[in-house]
Amino acid sequence: MRKNRIGFRFITAAAAVILLLVWGAGVYRINAKIPQVKRSIYPDREWISWKDGAEINVKGMRFMEDEEIRGGGKIPKEQLFPYEMRLLWVEIGIRNTDDQEVSVDLLDLGAESAGWSNIPDIDYYQLLGDGTGTMQMQLKPGEEVTYELPYLLLKANFTESEWKKTRQKEYYITWKLYPEKKSVALSGL
Repeated sequence: MRKNRIGFRFITAAAAVILLLVWGAGVYRINAKIPQVKRSIYPDREWISWKDGAEINVKGMRFMEDEEIRGGGKIPKEQLFPYEMRLLWVEIGIRNTDDQEVSVDLLDLGAESAGWSNIPDIDYYQLLGDGTGTMQMQLKPGEEVTYELPYLLLKANFTESEWKKTRQKEYYITWKLYPEKKSVALSGL
């Protein structure tokens, strides 16, 4: 009886080792086939190629604190979160450099930092921003527009110490993730 138990344990351990080796070989093979992401970080306040025929220029950023968001009376209570919040407003210029109309979608411009990322918040854009535009638009040849886009940060998504540092973090506007991650650093603004 005892020999059967030892044999069973040995076979189970051998099968586990074989499965682990097969899994490791598969991971290695996949990583060898798929190239690593290249990261390109562009400076702010410069026109950068974004999409075919469109360029962006990140012009500035500012934070709007919880008291200012809640105190303006522009947001219905049912749209307010029960947590402390902060909005990162980023001013972005977009221009059409093509000789035809270009379609652009502002939701393609995500903001990110270490441990956090988000897309523009359409509700706060319409309620606290100018609210005149949409997130998807057509730009005529040579047309240039400027938008201030809000990105929501909720205290519930951060630890207490991380929340206190959100104003000092490095932020990026990112529009492409793979195979080359393209971003504009907001640190100089």
